Amino acid sequence: MAKLLLIVSVACIVACIAGLVNSSPSLEVVPSSLLAKVAGGQRSNIVIVINSSVNTIFDQYDRKSYPLRGQRMTAMRQSLIDYTRQNQAPVRSFLQSKGVEFKSSWITNRIFVRNAEESLILELASSTSLQSSIQEIREELLAQLDPGLR
Repeated sequence: MAKLLLIVSVACIVACIAGLVNSSPSLEVVPSSLLAKVAGGQRSNIVIVINSSVNTIFDQYDRKSYPLRGQRMTAMRQSLIDYTRQNQAPVRSFLQSKGVEFKSSWITNRIFVRNAEESLILELASSTSLQSSIQEIREELLAQLDPGLR
């Protein structure tokens, strides 16, 4: 009887731990260095990398021919804008609903957010409705130029 009770207890503990692990935010898309930076209340400029690649658009236009280069570039630009607008829609909607200012890039399929708080980053990473849209949330990196090169 004691062995059965022990087995049932262990099974319950394992089930509870599994439930906690599965219910925790999916932070795989956020580097630990970014989480550490914003954990202390500091804000960070972030880049949200959208999961689908714009390479499919470039591939389509590699196979098409146009009489003029300008026509090809105009068509490709519009396709990229339409494609990224569609792929970024869930993330853009989420950010707008939170009143967050952001800039969207159609050429790289990324969204830039200035001064993001930890709570926003965690919400983005843990939202089940955004998991298929977000490939990565990373800190924005700015290249510093040598003052002599300016």
